[in-house]
Amino acid sequence: MRKPHDRFSARPPQSAMPRLVRLLMGLAVVLIAMYFAWQKAQQRPAPQPGGPVPVVVLPENKKAREENLPHVRVEPERVVRTQIRNAKIRNQDGRVVFEGTVDLRDTLDRIERGQRGSHGNDGSVFQNREKRLPVKPSGYYREWVHQTPDLRGPGPQRIVTGEDGETYYTPDHYQTFERLDERQK
Repeated sequence: MRKPHDRFSARPPQSAMPRLVRLLMGLAVVLIAMYFAWQKAQQRPAPQPGGPVPVVVLPENKKAREENLPHVRVEPERVVRTQIRNAKIRNQDGRVVFEGTVDLRDTLDRIERGQRGSHGNDGSVFQNREKRLPVKPSGYYREWVHQTPDLRGPGPQRIVTGEDGETYYTPDHYQTFERLDERQK
């Protein structure tokens, strides 16, 4: 005969159903998280054909192996300046909102990773309407927002990149441009 359950006795046996429901809910959460991670990975731009070709440099004592390697024309490496010294950044009213050295490193690293910032125009096609950069076909240039410290919104600073790797900086929302990259010889 079974005793009636009272509050001082051991817990009554639980069915396996709530445990199974919790397990399925946890599995669903993990699958959803994996799906969103996969979607984020799909948004990264694919490597462009004709991009940089890895080159193997062999030590001098392995010259015999070098003859079997295909000959590759190596372009000089581009070096991109990451700091603009003595910069004066003005807002739309013309008031100076920042003076000093502008460090573009974080924005340039973000661009290299193919990661867009929070502003809607970040990573979008730059039209070059002012024609202050060399004239190229539509879609050639992309613009990236470089945030100005203590300024709400995107501010006037931008980095503009071209399909051939050229990199420009504008402190005044496309009024003037400064080239940041140069080829090393």
